[in-house]
Order: sequence, then structure tokens, then C-alpha cells
Amino acid sequence: TRAQIDKTIAFMKSLRLEAANLFAFFPLPGTPAYNTCLERGYIPQDYDFTENSSTRGALNTEHFTAEEITRLARTQWTRNYVELLGRDPMMFLRRYGHLLANPRTAIELARRVGRRLGKD
Repeated sequence: TRAQIDKTIAFMKSLRLEAANLFAFFPLPGTPAYNTCLERGYIPQDYDFTENSSTRGALNTEHFTAEEITRLARTQWTRNYVELLGRDPMMFLRRYGHLLANPRTAIELARRVGRRLGKD
């Protein structure tokens, strides 16, 4: 449920870890979770699992849509990196500074951060 997701995010934040991210859940064919999701109509029978992504939701349930999960996961990933930058700029630069060396990459990252944080 959304309440469980929010509780997980709060717990993750309380740990103040160097890095932690949410992943969008998607059940793999042949697993009990997959069968349950099919039975409940959360995923279509012809869903293409080769298109999965850690930040793209695949399930539509009575609690949330795949789009909501995608937005939430991507926003949370972005927040984690922005919070690391604010908390420990040197650690952030050691880990991700190479991405900022190319001006095009730096500009694109800044645009993505702005879009993701601006939509929450």
C-alpha cells in the first residue's frame, strides 16, 4: 500500500545511509508473486518483462498505478543523491564527480533533477 511505501521511505531516511534507493517491484514469471499479480489483474498476461527498469513501475493495483510508482521511485532516487550532496559534498564528488566533468552530462543531470524534484 502507499502507507507501507511511505513507512519504508521514512525508515530509509532515518538510517542516514550513504546511499539507499527504492526499486519498483515487478514479479518475475514463474514466481508465486507473479501468479498472484496475474490473478488479481495487476499486470497483463502479455507484459514484456524484458522492458523492466528499477525505477519504472509495472503494476496497477487498487493502491497505486504503475505511473505513480515510477514517479515516486525516480523522485526518491534523485532526492537521495541531492541529500548526499548536501550532507557530504566530498563523498558525492568522489562517487559521482566524473558525471559532472562533461558539461552536456552535467546540464542534463541538472535538468532531470529539476524536473523530478519539481513534480513532487
